[in-house]
Amino acid sequence: VLNFNPIPIIKTKTYGDMTAPNLCDILKVKSQNDKEILKKAKELAYSKAFTEGVMTTGMCTGEKVSTAKDKIRQHMIDNNMAADYWEPSDTVISRSGEECVVALCDQWFIKYGEAGWKEKVMKFIASKDFKFYNEATEKAFVEAINWLKEWACSRTFGLGSRIPWDSKFLIESLSDSTVYNAYYTVAHLLQGSVDGSVAGPLGILAEDVADADWDYVFLHKPRASTSKIPEVKLAKLRDEFEYWYPVDLRCSGKDLINNHLSMMLYNHAAVWNDSSKM
Repeated sequence: VLNFNPIPIIKTKTYGDMTAPNLCDILKVKSQNDKEILKKAKELAYSKAFTEGVMTTGMCTGEKVSTAKDKIRQHMIDNNMAADYWEPSDTVISRSGEECVVALCDQWFIKYGEAGWKEKVMKFIASKDFKFYNEATEKAFVEAINWLKEWACSRTFGLGSRIPWDSKFLIESLSDSTVYNAYYTVAHLLQGSVDGSVAGPLGILAEDVADADWDYVFLHKPRASTSKIPEVKLAKLRDEFEYWYPVDLRCSGKDLINNHLSMMLYNHAAVWNDSSKM
């Protein structure tokens, strides 16, 4: 390998403005043949640069890497210095054994990472109302919320609910399973059987429940004049929900922090806009 002088462009609190050389020293990298050590160094460099890095040169000098990244990308595309290119982050094999590639097709996205929305979530996880049980989990959530951006939320096959404004698409499972905890608080009053085909103790039929009724139960809005359900029954559902919510304990796998669990926080913030229900 030829000798060359690295040019500093990003500074982090942990590794200074020479992240790669410093990591090579810390991890005792001897040559390019130390593949596993270099892989670890790369992961550490990328993680720290994104979460705590600040640009030290160029058009975004002084800005955080997490915000400068998209600006520089768009600048390069606008000036014909780069083009969009998409590929899986790793090899993806289908159930039929074929290697998958990225396809360009119609798709709906949820814009996680939007500044105001993200700020609510970050403020909540930093509050006394949210408790992590170890530092690694806290770090993983912060990194996930900073990383999560546009998420493809639709698909054309499988089980699921139809997207209300575009019925040819279904809502993909991770996007459609983030506030179901709220339904659990009232399910025993609505369902007399597992599949819901039999009415529950309140005698409410699924076909009689409108969006406005859920707004009454979950969002504490007034009962709609068009509701087919007596207010005494809706009030019972609301009382159950407000007694049991918010979620006191969430047990899940750490592999879901980057998607389902962070999306759950985002979507609770969007639906309730109230930390007392998050």
